[in-house]
Amino acid sequence: MPKWLRNVLAALCVALLSAMAVTANPPSAHADPTVATIPWPTNMGIAPIYAHGNNSLTAMYGNDCARVSLTDTTSSTVTYTADYATSYSQPKNGSDGWETTDCSPQETVGSDNTIYVVQQNTSSNSMQQRLVAINDNTVLWEQSFYGACPGFGQISSPTMGFDGNVYLIVNCSTLSASVWRLAGVNAATGATVLWEQLPSNFSGIVADDIMPYENGIAVANSQTSIYYYSYTGVADTADTFTPPNPSGLSVIVGASTSATGRTYVGTQEYTNIGGVWQFVRHVYYKDTGDPTIYQVSAPSGATLASSVQVTPAGGLVVGLTRSTGYTYFGYFDSSGTETYEVNLSNDSGGSVPSGSPVHWAVDSLGNVIVERAISLNASPHDTELYIDSYDSTGNKTRLFDSEAQFGTSGLDVFGGSLIPQSLGDGKLYLALCHQTSGTSCTSTATREIVVVPMPGSFDYPRSAAFAAQAGKPNYVALGDSYSSGEGNPPFIAPSDTDGCDRSPQAYAPLVALAANVSLRAFVACSGATSDEEYTGMDGEPSQLDLLDASTNLVTLTSGGDDAGFPAFAEACVNPATNCGTDSSAYTTAMDYIDNSLQDNLELLYNRIHAAAPNATVYVVGYPQVAPEPGGTCTFFTDSEKTAARNLVTALNAKALAAVQDLQNTDADFEFVDPTQTGSPFIGHELCTDNSYFNDVEWPTNYSFHPNADGQAAYAQLIADNVTSS
Repeated sequence: MPKWLRNVLAALCVALLSAMAVTANPPSAHADPTVATIPWPTNMGIAPIYAHGNNSLTAMYGNDCARVSLTDTTSSTVTYTADYATSYSQPKNGSDGWETTDCSPQETVGSDNTIYVVQQNTSSNSMQQRLVAINDNTVLWEQSFYGACPGFGQISSPTMGFDGNVYLIVNCSTLSASVWRLAGVNAATGATVLWEQLPSNFSGIVADDIMPYENGIAVANSQTSIYYYSYTGVADTADTFTPPNPSGLSVIVGASTSATGRTYVGTQEYTNIGGVWQFVRHVYYKDTGDPTIYQVSAPSGATLASSVQVTPAGGLVVGLTRSTGYTYFGYFDSSGTETYEVNLSNDSGGSVPSGSPVHWAVDSLGNVIVERAISLNASPHDTELYIDSYDSTGNKTRLFDSEAQFGTSGLDVFGGSLIPQSLGDGKLYLALCHQTSGTSCTSTATREIVVVPMPGSFDYPRSAAFAAQAGKPNYVALGDSYSSGEGNPPFIAPSDTDGCDRSPQAYAPLVALAANVSLRAFVACSGATSDEEYTGMDGEPSQLDLLDASTNLVTLTSGGDDAGFPAFAEACVNPATNCGTDSSAYTTAMDYIDNSLQDNLELLYNRIHAAAPNATVYVVGYPQVAPEPGGTCTFFTDSEKTAARNLVTALNAKALAAVQDLQNTDADFEFVDPTQTGSPFIGHELCTDNSYFNDVEWPTNYSFHPNADGQAAYAQLIADNVTSS
């Protein structure tokens, strides 16, 4: 059994046991007294923080996103990554004029620490936007919808789906027409996988208008309804619903969808009660497959608020107000019955300061994580910050007390409020300002990010989406032009301009679908030698930077550029030269293969194994491009056919030998041979009726490279090996 399969089975067992525990008896929260802090520059404000996987986060400052590694302990290590700035004092503009937009509704993160952030083109008046995927300082892809839109192509609410792809709203509206689209993009390549037009009266509800669940996407239209779409883009009209609107003046002001597709909706109705026009709020819910719309009744003497958050058990957490004006939340079970409620306005002899909001989020175990400030006296001003966890039965555990952290005197305020995405990796991240006098945070105050251990993993339902992805092996695709998809334009930005030429038609995305694996990164680069796959080329970092201990599956082709295949191809194409067995192009390439190639490949393979020790690595060989000698082929003489076939045979033999040496060290390496008996490439060489390769061209960029059929053949061959291992 390959390592990646053992790891995935282990992860599934853990997830199953966790799910069983949650269903049978949700555990109470247990406080961890260890609260870490990360220093932050005093002249840099912080708004909400997004928690990622792998102990990292993104903090917002104005229109900028700053990324922090939690292994760092000094402010000097705070760095920007999204727009290539080198310090927090520099403007966040890349050399191409793109700038990160306001991060709060414009970013999402994957379970593998990839950030998907919206950028604005500041070099023109087009208001053009794009979605950019960044992992560990590496830009994986850039996707702009400007060409597909009649309007500006502005993006909002990127969100991770349960299928591992990213979904977002694209505003294609013009001055004369309102056109909104639900878009989906492949998380590894940026290729569009869904492009559905939303109703003409669509108007989102800011951050909650896209709500993924197991089988698709629920979309909230603040004007009328909740729409459902499958991950393939099919509109589920049977489940689409409109909450009751007796006055005709209701709008949707909040919504939350569970992993099963149950959606809770908060509405605000402007209605005449006893001759007085006023706002009345209601909460409704509906399950997929059930036509009935249910109403959640407010507890006696209370009014439901608009903020609604679903729980893993199918229940609801919703804000409440009473005649006292105090702030409450109510915890409801799956039948819409209130289990308990909590007055959050008072604590420890103090109260929430006037105008200071209370924020909460639901974690993966169904705990309500609450952040609030409590003013303990009027003068001298003394405000403490509390973070509490309330389980499904109402038991409270204090997770953080700023007085215990910093002392009894002073003002403590959160620079950025808690949002659901602040919960990640079993921790809660919040920006805190502490000073010993005054009533507001000043430039002389101590600013830190507090890292508070919490009982759950991530916020819900994001935790459920990550759990769905955790059942698939993590796949990273490395390699040269045969892996990048050279010869199959258009290419993925920025590889379309830096020369790496990664194509959505390359075998890696196809393998991910066929073998049901999660393609976390596709970083193959056209022209890369085995050394350049390690060091990086064309301005891109090392391909191996995207590997880590969580990587389960790696594929690559390597060695063709080491052996001088481009020079050999040019000699074949150029009318003034030849590439036969007596040519210098052939003898030079064969000499390198015989004397140097295996050592270089083994060095690369060892580096891959060190970076991804738990991965099964599939080293993919090269197919025969030239047909057998004999017959008519305008591209090759018989001598050139023989030379081309000899080089492929020799190169594959050295790659196999290098793999076998790694296998002797217990490294999990497999060789995939495209020339083996039964290979889908057999019979599809150049000059055959259905060739799987691009014809010979000048210049030679695309020559001899697999076309779309060839990449599909590669995918079939690799997927067969992966699924049979």
